[in-house]
Formats: sequence, C-alpha cells, structure tokens
Amino acid sequence: MISPTLTAEQIYSAAAAAGARPDPLLTISQWADRYRWLSQRASAEHGRWRTERTPYLREIMDCLSPMSPIERTVFMKGAQIGGTECGNNWMGYIIHQAPGPMMAVQPTVEMAKRNSKQRIDPLIEESEVLRKLVRDPRSRDSGNTVLSKDFPGGVLVMTGANSAVGLRSMAARYLFLDEVGRLPRRCGRRGRPDHAGDGAHANVRQAEGVSVFDAQDHRHEPDRGCV
Repeated sequence: MISPTLTAEQIYSAAAAAGARPDPLLTISQWADRYRWLSQRASAEHGRWRTERTPYLREIMDCLSPMSPIERTVFMKGAQIGGTECGNNWMGYIIHQAPGPMMAVQPTVEMAKRNSKQRIDPLIEESEVLRKLVRDPRSRDSGNTVLSKDFPGGVLVMTGANSAVGLRSMAARYLFLDEVGRLPRRCGRRGRPDHAGDGAHANVRQAEGVSVFDAQDHRHEPDRGCV
C-alpha cells in the first residue's frame, strides 16, 4: 500500500500542534518505574527500574520534572549510590516525554565516550519507547553516534569538560554535569567548565540543569589544555 503524500499545510499543521503540546504531567520517577529497564551490561542488578529500591532519588528526579519550579538541582552524595542513573532516567524522560536540546558533560571526552557506550546505549536499547525514537546507529543517516543522539524534537550531545569547543558548541535547554568534583578548574580561556556549561544553556528560557558530585571528592584534576 502506498502511503498518501502529505501536503505542505498538513505538515505545517502537524509540526505546529507538536510544538504547542504542553510538557507532560508524568514525573521522572514515575516515568522510570514505568519505562526504564536496567541492562545486565550496565547494572549489577538488572531488570525493571524500581524507585522504591533507591527512595532517596525520588525527590531529586522529580525536581527535574517539567512541572517542577526548580531550575537547577545539585546532588552531593556518596560514591556509587545512583547519581548517574538518576541523570540517565532524566535523559530517557527528555527523549520520550519533553524533547529538546540536551548536553551531558563528563570530566573528559574519553569518559563521555565510555559513559555513552556503557550506560546511554543500554538505556536506549533496553527501553521499547526509546528504541522507537533513537534510530539504530547502523542505519543510514541515523543521527546516532557515540557522542550525539538525535531524536524527534531534540538532540542529546555528550562531551567532556576538557573540551572548550564541546562546551560552547550548542545552546541547550537541559544540562547534566556529572562528577563535578573531577572537573578541571579551567579549560582554555573559558574559565571553569561548569560555568562554561552554564553559559551553554543560559541562552534558553526554560533551561534546567543538574550537577552531581561525590561528597568525598572536591578536588579539581588538571587535564591537557586545562589547569
């Protein structure tokens, strides 16, 4: 069967309706409980995500929900208690429920690549709703690379805090800074990378952000090109 060809007016009307659609009322913790699956490749306890297993993350995730008045969330925590997975739930929610340009910053570009392969790819692969929105990287013109994931209405760009070019390459509605205590103090002439990241999303009116760092790790590690 040949699909009918849409007219320019129909395409315009559909795009206008999608753009005018309000953000959903579903919170991020509710989304994670409904749609998130932990991969055996990325988690020691694989299977359906259950916020009740980490109840201290519920309020943090829900502060990142579109209906929350909170614009910036800072999570100071112990090691290995789910901070990054909290941010990954936020990413999945954005892709599925409230699309827009998002930047995720790791201390280095290499860490961003490793996180993409070990955590973000499984996040997408194990969720049916996300697999439908982010095309298979093996398909032609998929827009799915190690450091960039295109989806309808937005894009997830991952970079390192040691890349001044990466930090200023886009304006983002959402900003995720992971392992802030390990960020270099300066990167080129841009000053502190977390401040440069703020600049990346300060241009967007509805910007939201989360910063995650371990309570025992406040040091700033120098990197090549950064001090």
